[in-house]
Amino acid sequence: QQMQESRQQLEETRENIREASEALEEGELPQAAASGVRAERELEELRDDFRQRTANQFEEEVQQLSEAAEQLQEREQDIAQKLKDLDSEEPRGLRDTRPREQISEAVKEQEQDLQTLLEAMRDTIERAESAEPLLSRQLYDTLRNTQHDRLEEALRGTRELLDAGFPEEAERPEEVARQGIDRLNEGVQQAAE
Repeated sequence: QQMQESRQQLEETRENIREASEALEEGELPQAAASGVRAERELEELRDDFRQRTANQFEEEVQQLSEAAEQLQEREQDIAQKLKDLDSEEPRGLRDTRPREQISEAVKEQEQDLQTLLEAMRDTIERAESAEPLLSRQLYDTLRNTQHDRLEEALRGTRELLDAGFPEEAERPEEVARQGIDRLNEGVQQAAE
């Protein structure tokens, strides 16, 4: 519906431009000026409509990114608590690895969800570059900081240490991951404002 209206408005604008051009060729300056002004006004309306539609589109996308970043942060805090609880639990036996395996699985899911979020951010950055340059820049800076924080490495290190049977040592890279995810969430929230 909106595309149809935009096409129709664009055709009317083209017609006004054509009329202005013909009037100029025929030396009818007042008519050329009027047609030119109408065409200019219509082009500005088209531009404004386009900007509004893209802004609404990006607003929805950034809201989804924001929600995903918040969920990532909440789950990371949950993982941190489970790791601490694992340290304080009485050993149930040398072979009872279920709690550690559950945490490792949660970390693996966290790695996948982080990858999904980062890909969505890259996609939004690329598409928003010309229409919403400020949004694109804020998300780009957040993405760059995430790479600098080495989040993916920290999560992988946490999981590998858990899988190897070193839950206490896994707390260090998990803390690095948690801090990085906190910064990631903060950056996405700022971009969403």
